[in-house]
Amino acid sequence: MSRPGESEESECQESSESQESLSDSSTETLPHPVFYKNEIICNKYRVLNELGKGGCGVVLSVVDIDTEGSSRPIYAAMKAETIDPKGRASQTIKVEAHVLRRLQNCDNFCRLFLCCRLDTSINIMVMSLVGKSLSWLRRHTEQQRFSISTSVRISLKCLEVIKELHRRGFLHRDIKASNFAIGAFPHDFRKIYLLDFGFARSYLMTENNQLKIRPPRKRAPYLGTDRYCSVNVHLRGEHGRVDDLWSFLFMLVEFILGKLPWKNIENKKLAKAKTHYIETFLKNCPMELWKFMRHLQKLKYDSRPDYNLLQNCLEEICHRKTFKTNDPFDWEDGGSQVNIINKAIEEDKNKSLDEMPSHLTTSESEIEVDS
Repeated sequence: MSRPGESEESECQESSESQESLSDSSTETLPHPVFYKNEIICNKYRVLNELGKGGCGVVLSVVDIDTEGSSRPIYAAMKAETIDPKGRASQTIKVEAHVLRRLQNCDNFCRLFLCCRLDTSINIMVMSLVGKSLSWLRRHTEQQRFSISTSVRISLKCLEVIKELHRRGFLHRDIKASNFAIGAFPHDFRKIYLLDFGFARSYLMTENNQLKIRPPRKRAPYLGTDRYCSVNVHLRGEHGRVDDLWSFLFMLVEFILGKLPWKNIENKKLAKAKTHYIETFLKNCPMELWKFMRHLQKLKYDSRPDYNLLQNCLEEICHRKTFKTNDPFDWEDGGSQVNIINKAIEEDKNKSLDEMPSHLTTSESEIEVDS
């Protein structure tokens, strides 16, 4: 089976106003798009297996058929989402493509190979393939937490990526471990990639031919993941650079401790719970993180964070504890969790191959191309 597609700049390259309205719209639950093993997409990519799914989308690994069988086949990741015919759900792939196009000359962000609409009900984008997410790696350690060495050193890499995204004028608005991944190939195993820009938004605007920070809205939409949102976001305050960094700090603490104190608290009580725990949740963490948090507490929506100060807080931990930059991470050869992680990776690989459907039904044999 082959599914052609039409790639149009107007479909994937949105203005900042359109991009904002898309990312701020409500999310509806729609059926996941269905693909099959060995299916050919746009006469260019062959589907290999499913990598994951969530919301109304799926992520698949694919191979460029022009390079398949060569000494250097090109593997990629294809993200697909179902389009809501009634327009109630945002088309997050449009937003993601809009952001990724502006990050193509930056390290630590996926290369965008293709963005198009397969038919009237599916958007797809094909981008560079990455490895396991930091969330997956943490959850598959023996105690569902990283060593302090790995936690701090990997977070330094994550912080650098967030800094670069902010420098490019974008907020992520959903910083969490599942949106950071390691490289998939030997040459980039130690590289960290930031993923999933479906909630991203530019915090800059042009006025009189000059860039300025967007004025905050009186009541902003609630976007992000409950566990990692700042108190400000829970209260519907405008999301600024500082809110991405609060999410980063919560992620770092979860790396170290294995969980956050508000993990099982329902959403409507989270703002109060986070306010309650804010002076105690760092008590079993390196003392330098208090300085990190105090800086965040001083920042307002439009404040520029002192990224050097934040980076120095983490580097001071490494210096005090004599962590070395090239020390193995927990999941690498020589790391404390390498055996258990490798076993989980192998089991995960076999599971994804077994679950990928490999046949077509008669009703799905004809695909209409959107014109």
